[in-house]
Amino acid sequence: MNNIPTPNESLRLLRTLDWNLLYLFFVLVEQESFSKTAEKMFLTQPAVSNAIKRLESQLECELIDRSSRSLQLTYWGKKLHEETIEIHGTLLRFANSLHTTTEVLSGHINLCLVTHTVCSIFDDTLSEFHKQHPKATYSIEIVTSELVVKQVKAKTATLGICLMNEKKTELKAELFYQERFGLFCGNKHSLFKKSNISINDIKNETSVSFPTDTLSGPLKSLFELRAAVNISQHKVGTSANLEEVQRMIMANLGIGPLPIHVAQQKVDQGLLRQLPPYKDVPLLDVYLISNPKARLTETEQHFINLLRTNIDKVALKDRIL
Repeated sequence: MNNIPTPNESLRLLRTLDWNLLYLFFVLVEQESFSKTAEKMFLTQPAVSNAIKRLESQLECELIDRSSRSLQLTYWGKKLHEETIEIHGTLLRFANSLHTTTEVLSGHINLCLVTHTVCSIFDDTLSEFHKQHPKATYSIEIVTSELVVKQVKAKTATLGICLMNEKKTELKAELFYQERFGLFCGNKHSLFKKSNISINDIKNETSVSFPTDTLSGPLKSLFELRAAVNISQHKVGTSANLEEVQRMIMANLGIGPLPIHVAQQKVDQGLLRQLPPYKDVPLLDVYLISNPKARLTETEQHFINLLRTNIDKVALKDRIL
């Protein structure tokens, strides 16, 4: 196994390779689980396992490290996954391009956003583009920032909007807007009706937050905020979905961070109250990310160009929410 194939052997492999197995392998790596892959592909777990063994047999190399308890790829498994990312993205973009003509833009735009992306520039761009190109179609998927980056990198998303703790050199990241985060409690909390709340009042309070609210995550500044005011670093509840974090705060599981502009509606309704500190709150950068290596359809390129044009019309100081 792992021998370098001759040109004739490579041609034979191209003729005999079951391309369905490549897609199954791609899904397996993305799902990081045989059971989840089986569920997604409507197969049994043994069927997925046998399919991967057939692929390894056809390629004459091991792809999965079976000595590991978690799904770990071998050297050749990692190399193959890189190639399947390219293949999957290319075929998806080709399928979208089939619906685009030079006369009328009617292709599909895949948008991948973090939870509760609230920005009038983005909303106005969607409205304007639809008015200009009514035959274009859209899909909007709400996932974590990590998955936004992953999908843009895999070329399955036209563009993404997310938080980033470090720039990915292979992606183009443009600062879209900034949002201020504050700490909040629900109306069932003992501090809700207290007057003149100080930092000392929230010391050692239980908290809820986002999974990436860690020292090395994209929400590092929220981790630092909780540490600065001496909130318990043990999070009673976490969710990647902003609405669910808000739900846990209102259910009095603990106090937690929310974008101030998003929470304001619940504050006005008497369901939430902002807690100190009120000044020098964390300011998080939200990025527009795209993949320079992706071969965009004409429809996709027009949409990105329009969004960038609309962003440039607004000074950064006016893009702080």
